[in-house]
Amino acid sequence: MRLSRKIALLLGALSILLVGVFGPLFAIVHQHTNIYNRMLIDTRLAVENVFNLEPVTHYSSSGHSEKKFRYLDFKIGQPETYRLKNIDKKSYFQSVGSVQCFIDGTNWKLITGDNNSLMQTSDKITNVTMCACLDGWYGVQCSIPGVVMRSMISFDIPLNMFKVRENPRRIVHALNVNRELDMFEVRVNELEEAVDVYLICESNFSAFGDPKPLFFLDRFRRGFLHQFQHKIVYIFQDSFPEGGREDGWIADGYQRTFLGQQGIKQLSGLRNDDLFVLLDADEIPKKEILLFLKLHDGFNEPIRLNLRWTVFGFFWKVPNRTTEIISISSIAMLHNAMGNDAKLLRTGKLHPSLSNSFFAAGGAFQTWTLGEEGDEAGWHCSWCFDPEDIRWKLNSAQNGDKPRWGDYAKKKNLTYIKGLIRTGTWFNDVDRFDYQPPKMVVLNIPQYVLQHPAKFRSLLVNLYDERIFQKTLDEFQKWFGIA
Repeated sequence: MRLSRKIALLLGALSILLVGVFGPLFAIVHQHTNIYNRMLIDTRLAVENVFNLEPVTHYSSSGHSEKKFRYLDFKIGQPETYRLKNIDKKSYFQSVGSVQCFIDGTNWKLITGDNNSLMQTSDKITNVTMCACLDGWYGVQCSIPGVVMRSMISFDIPLNMFKVRENPRRIVHALNVNRELDMFEVRVNELEEAVDVYLICESNFSAFGDPKPLFFLDRFRRGFLHQFQHKIVYIFQDSFPEGGREDGWIADGYQRTFLGQQGIKQLSGLRNDDLFVLLDADEIPKKEILLFLKLHDGFNEPIRLNLRWTVFGFFWKVPNRTTEIISISSIAMLHNAMGNDAKLLRTGKLHPSLSNSFFAAGGAFQTWTLGEEGDEAGWHCSWCFDPEDIRWKLNSAQNGDKPRWGDYAKKKNLTYIKGLIRTGTWFNDVDRFDYQPPKMVVLNIPQYVLQHPAKFRSLLVNLYDERIFQKTLDEFQKWFGIA
């Protein structure tokens, strides 16, 4: 597709503007984190995103275009079945002497010689070969992340309770989606090593019951996240429950139930010890937690995650609160105790007709919690959209949370919405959020966001505060001790 000269000039001007505005800010950060170079590379992607340009088109020798991605010709009426594959444990561990060290948690600089060959290290007292862990990692094999270790201390769980598995579990991550495309891009990149398959359920009805476009399917067909489409199972929901418009919780539960029951039908090769992860589209778990669960035995289920709760971006935090969600179970528990009803997992309940047989067969329901205030297990970035998409969410929100702000015309005014983002104020015009300075933001966000600051600039900085650029620049200077 050839752009007109006028649009080309506009693209160039926008690129210069992005670099001019964000360049000075991230030049400082570059001295410590190398973000600046990533920002420059990502500027092209940010510019393309502004104009919603088509995905890259490949041309055959005959001159005909070929767009190669899974969902190009996807047909809704022909749901596909995904077969899970076994995983090689060697993908996650490296042998050091007689011990296998977890790659992500090991300090390889401490166990390599001058020629960069691996050296065996031993405990001076026991003479047992051991791994050298990075800060924040624990265990003989450096496979226990800090957030798990601190939960073990809180729950009085001995260190030898968890054993590394010979055959890693497969992780099925299920989501009901609406318009959270940016957050989904962050998720699949952030969790690439951990998640084996995504169940993405999209409806042609909003949570309020109004007809709506299939935003995700449309973008998938145009090549969105083409490199991950092989692990995405699309589930189409073309119905809305009776009574769901009057009672939003009926609609909410209906969507989750359909997601679990239909999604499991579209998977084959599942094992009972595989894991099912259910989260909302604005909730992202930390990769290291999923990898721990993937690679270890010995923990209770279901698992509750405490997530860092921010609003409008990562720079406004809900004060003194986390988002607590029961969100992970084995496939065995989901099937045998909940009838594959994902709604029951979210609410922490068992199916009435299955609970007796589940316990009689030796099943156990003991919730284990990961994460706490200041040491969270992931992120809940609520209402993290641009103003236009916030207005869309107000209109499409279910009729369960009261008051339903989408019922008030003032709340959907774009100037009003920008004011909420600028001041960190909730829709009731009373509750305020805690401002997070850059030194807190960069330490408490997904790495993929940190690596692509231009693309996700609205999540990193408050674009609607006229003082934000100088204020943020000053804070970065102070953080790095630069006069």
